[in-house]
Amino acid sequence: MKRLALAGLSFLAVIPAVSAEPLSIPQDTVMLSLQQEGWVTTRSANVDVFFNITQQKETASELKTQIKASLEKLAPIAGWYITSTRVNKDNTGLNRWYVSAKARVSEEAIPALRDRAATASRGGFKVSVGHVDFSPTLVETNSLMTDLRAKIYADAALEADRLSKVISGAKYHVKSVNFLNNGGGFPRPMQQVRSKNMAVQEMSVSSSGGQASSAQMPVSRKHVISATVTLSRTSE
Repeated sequence: MKRLALAGLSFLAVIPAVSAEPLSIPQDTVMLSLQQEGWVTTRSANVDVFFNITQQKETASELKTQIKASLEKLAPIAGWYITSTRVNKDNTGLNRWYVSAKARVSEEAIPALRDRAATASRGGFKVSVGHVDFSPTLVETNSLMTDLRAKIYADAALEADRLSKVISGAKYHVKSVNFLNNGGGFPRPMQQVRSKNMAVQEMSVSSSGGQASSAQMPVSRKHVISATVTLSRTSE
C-alpha cells in the first residue's frame, strides 16, 4: 500500500511540469511596398473677374445688382462667388468700387470670356478677366486617389495569394495597408490669396488684350500613391 501511494504522488507531481510548457505557433510576416500612378484631367478652370466701377447716380444696391447680372452674362451656368470688395473715394469725391469674383467655368466658355467682359463694360464700369487656372478640382483629384487606393488593395490581395501558392502548406492574408504621403499623391495646399498688386497686374494684362485667358488649355496632372503592405501567415 505504501508503494502504491508513493507511485501515485510521483505521477501527480509530473502533470504540472508537462502542462506548463507553452504551445507556440510561428506567425510569419512579409512586408512589401506597392505603388500606383494615374492622371487626372480637368475640363474646367477657375476664373477670376475684376470690376473697376465709378459710382455715379447708381445706388449701392443697384451696383450690386449690375455686378451680379454682368457675371451671369459672362458664364451663365457657372456659380459665381464674390471674393473681395473695396470702396474708396477718388479725387473727385466719387466712390470707386473694386470687386473681384471667382467661378469654375467650363472649357467651352473660356474663349468667349474676354469678348463678353468687353460687352459688359461701359464708361465708369470696367469688367476684366484675370487669372485662368485649369488645375483639377479637389473632387476630380479625390476621385483618382480613390481609384488608385482600390488598385493598391487589389494588388495586396494578389500578392497574398501568390505567396500562399509559392510556399507550400502556408496561407497568407493581408494584415495591414499603410498609405504614404507621397509628394505627388495628394492635392497641393490651396494657394495663398494673391496680393492687391498681383490682382492689379492681372487686370492690366486682361485689359491690354486678355490673350492669356484665351490661350489657356486643360492640363493633366500625374499622381503617385505608395503603400507599405504587411502579409501575415494565417493560423490553422
